[in-house]
Amino acid sequence: MVTGNLEEIAHYKLKKIGIDQFFKTGGFGSDHIKRGELVKIAIQRAGVRFNCGDKQRVFHFGDAPQDMRAGRVAGVVPVGVATGVFTAEQLTSAGAEIVFPDLKETNEILRFLQSFFS
Repeated sequence: MVTGNLEEIAHYKLKKIGIDQFFKTGGFGSDHIKRGELVKIAIQRAGVRFNCGDKQRVFHFGDAPQDMRAGRVAGVVPVGVATGVFTAEQLTSAGAEIVFPDLKETNEILRFLQSFFS
């Protein structure tokens, strides 16, 4: 998880909606001011926690142009989700590898992700 929220606030918000258990580590606003650095921090922490570290297989999902740019800065695959105020075109222009209208089409999203593992 990457968020501009302070770590404590991020976990509070996730607990409030019942999904905190799915987010074991991340990069938080309390770690750095630059979003690209937060992505790098999250990758480093995940590498330590889960014994992984291949940035070729890291995807950064986001709904804002700054999320797409942060993914590019960190050297990972930025994936846009057009559920916010930004259009698919804006996310693509900011560097999204692909943009999904939402996260409902899980089979399509999984096919895209799996294409990086073949």
